Amino acid sequence: MLKTKLEEGEENKKDESTLLTEDTPQPTVSHKKKVKMPFYLLSPESPYSIFEKSMLDIIAGPTVIMNLYFIAFNYDEKTEFIWFFMIWCELLYLVEIVRQFFTTYTDPETFKIVINLRDIAVNYITKGSFFQDMIAFLPYWILFISDPDEDRQALRNILWLKVIRINRIGQELIKDAFVHGLLRSLYEPDSRIER
Repeated sequence: MLKTKLEEGEENKKDESTLLTEDTPQPTVSHKKKVKMPFYLLSPESPYSIFEKSMLDIIAGPTVIMNLYFIAFNYDEKTEFIWFFMIWCELLYLVEIVRQFFTTYTDPETFKIVINLRDIAVNYITKGSFFQDMIAFLPYWILFISDPDEDRQALRNILWLKVIRINRIGQELIKDAFVHGLLRSLYEPDSRIER
């Protein structure tokens, strides 16, 4: 039987394609294994974590200003609403501290998601902002509730510790380059003569 040139070409193509598939190793597609997290853990990228962090960053400014107000002018009956608002804000900060103990993180050495509660707690306490959060959260006014008139000055002095929250305001909103440029401009000479 005579084969036409067209049929011979098709057979050669089939032979070449089978040789390529049999001899050459096929590239394997490696997918990241998703770590199955327990139901009680949160991811830092979860909508709840992002929403809570955003809300607390927004609330940080007014709470710092209100603490400064109480430090400067003291607490009286006219500011009772502000005082109750501050208590609710403090409770939100307590929720954040508890949430941090249940929020996973990525290990910087192995790039794996850590889901062990003990490791998460150790990381938050040693490398996180646990102590700063606790100092800012502690309800110091409870210590002075017995006789507020005598201890007003001591309470005002201790409320300065709550102003530590001011660093939350600038972390996302104000970039470091802006702050460095602003500080640099304060020390640069103003005129050509001074330069």
